[in-house]
Amino acid sequence: MGEQPPGAPGGLGQADEAKGARLGANLRAAGAVVTLLTGLSPEDPDALAQLLTPHLAGARAVVNLFALDAEEPEDLTDERIHRLGQAGWAGAVHLAQLLSRVNTSPPRLITVTCGAASGLPDDGPSALGGVMAWAVMGTIRVELPRLRPTRVDLGALHRDDTLGALTLRCLDDGDEDTIALRQGQAYAARLTRGDLPKTPLQAVDGAGLPFRVERLDGA
Repeated sequence: MGEQPPGAPGGLGQADEAKGARLGANLRAAGAVVTLLTGLSPEDPDALAQLLTPHLAGARAVVNLFALDAEEPEDLTDERIHRLGQAGWAGAVHLAQLLSRVNTSPPRLITVTCGAASGLPDDGPSALGGVMAWAVMGTIRVELPRLRPTRVDLGALHRDDTLGALTLRCLDDGDEDTIALRQGQAYAARLTRGDLPKTPLQAVDGAGLPFRVERLDGA
């Protein structure tokens, strides 16, 4: 995160030093003022607030990279499933709660995941931990729209074109809020006109089904 002088973009990011440093260097090269915070605990909202609050004044965006640290264990026990990706989704929730307390012009909340969403037609989610953060951000978009919550999913962490595309998305002030980056290109979901099924609809006997739609008397 960074303070924002007039006319210059500013933001805050947090994750491990390697990923955050590369993104921070790109943003600074583009003219942004960046404060990189590492060693944060996404699961401790009080500690998170104590460390971030002094940097929020004048910030344009907070870039949340916690979900990139999610590990995918080979043996998915119940306990590991519960813990999987907790840093990502807990970080998103606690950051949203913190930013929602900013009275005027709160920074935009941008959460970055990897392998959590579909981009190309033959592409699908591959990282369970990131999927949790992606889904939570969908809820935050509905409940706290004033934060302009944005979720960006990467196809690969270490490609230079991916990093460049992520830099552009962090600098962008547009309304697009759900983006998948693949091979340096940005993709967003769109509704398109489709064809109705040619097979006529058929009535189904609902007797014995636990959930069904019934016609009300007199309707």
